[in-house]
Amino acid sequence: MPKLFLFARDPGGANALLAMIPILLERGYELSIAGKDVAVKLFENAGFATLPITQVVPDISAETILAFLQTEKPDFLLTGTSSDDFTERYFWQAAETLQIPSLAIFDFWGNYGLRFSPYLAWDLDLYNLNKTHLALPTKICMMDEFARRGMIEDGIPDDHIAVTGQPYFKKLLDRKKAILSSKQHHLKQQIFGETHAFAVTFGSQSLTETYQVSERGDCHWGYTEQSILQESVEALKEVAERTNQKIILLIKPHPKNELPYFQTLIQNFSHPLLEIRLSTEDSVWDVIEASDLIISMFSMMLIEAVILGKPILSVQIGLRQDDPFILTQRGLTQSVLSPTELVVRLQEILLEPKNALVDFELVDGAVESIVGIMEHCLCPSVLLK
Repeated sequence: MPKLFLFARDPGGANALLAMIPILLERGYELSIAGKDVAVKLFENAGFATLPITQVVPDISAETILAFLQTEKPDFLLTGTSSDDFTERYFWQAAETLQIPSLAIFDFWGNYGLRFSPYLAWDLDLYNLNKTHLALPTKICMMDEFARRGMIEDGIPDDHIAVTGQPYFKKLLDRKKAILSSKQHHLKQQIFGETHAFAVTFGSQSLTETYQVSERGDCHWGYTEQSILQESVEALKEVAERTNQKIILLIKPHPKNELPYFQTLIQNFSHPLLEIRLSTEDSVWDVIEASDLIISMFSMMLIEAVILGKPILSVQIGLRQDDPFILTQRGLTQSVLSPTELVVRLQEILLEPKNALVDFELVDGAVESIVGIMEHCLCPSVLLK
């Protein structure tokens, strides 16, 4: 059977590929899996032998990745995408040079064309002034029609784009069907330590790292994960005092976050009705299931929570760009843009959690669609190997 080379660097890309691996193995493909940074741990934790790309290509560049792929000789390249790393882009360039068909799975909305450009996330403003693209895979698999239009607006040719859905979302839907209310109750006790407190999780993002926040604290979006966490803490204190309700705030760091900031915040915090904890070991899915509310900016964790049927709040106090949160763009919810509004919305949700539920329709059949595109790209002689 054909040999497939899989590569991801970011958590989103790794999770999308992990959703694909079982069907690829079932069909008999030979898989070679490589990763960088966080993706290596995710692949290995799922039980798959993984090559850390920096061990064999310590000096990553277009030339070194070309030489590596030439040695590897796969029949097909399957990758994630990254906003703040060039490695996938070098793989697509190398695949094109070596006439190896390639496919990239988009895992989230936003930074569409940027992920194929000579720019990284912190140069987003420069990219918007000069939308040029460094490399394109044979096909780019998108979550939905909304994302496809975003790609086309960024100048990506339509013949490179396919709307397939996101394979990771299928795993979430399967989880939602399997979870029982008794299991949720147990998870809340296990993760938050009690079941009577209002359990809020702050899903952090890597804005400080990804967008290279300056010493003055400037950020492309007008806020950072740290500023939004501080706003959330102050609002939760006020809501706890107004309602006399015990609240536990769990901070779920992004894999790229540095932990000392969160640890210092917790050590220096004290309030009779609000407790702050840090979760580094619990799975994201378990944390979501255990929570009464998920707060974040525009992260994947908000989408995961929606799919799992949990209340959410997108908090973007200080926003100075167009709202990046896909559910706000789609008119399905409204992001919180002021401290006063945050207090009001939090109190409403505490009293009636259903006020923060969002109904979001997903494109179905992603795994099968992506396999079909891949096999269409492979020539018949390769498929018969």
